[in-house]
Amino acid sequence: GGTGSSGSTLENINTQIADLRSQQDVIRKENPINFKSDTKFKDIEGRLKGLYQQKPKKSA
Repeated sequence: GGTGSSGSTLENINTQIADLRSQQDVIRKENPINFKSDTKFKDIEGRLKGLYQQKPKKSA
């Protein structure tokens, strides 16, 4: 079966975002002055942007 329930996708995205954020926190602590030029940090930033775009838009 290749069907994914749409209910768990948002939860899955949020879990991934939380995980990536905690990875960024580790990089920030290891390299507080220069973390933004860290290639891993930049990679995570890009992945976070992609995840935010996948999140279903809330209808206000």
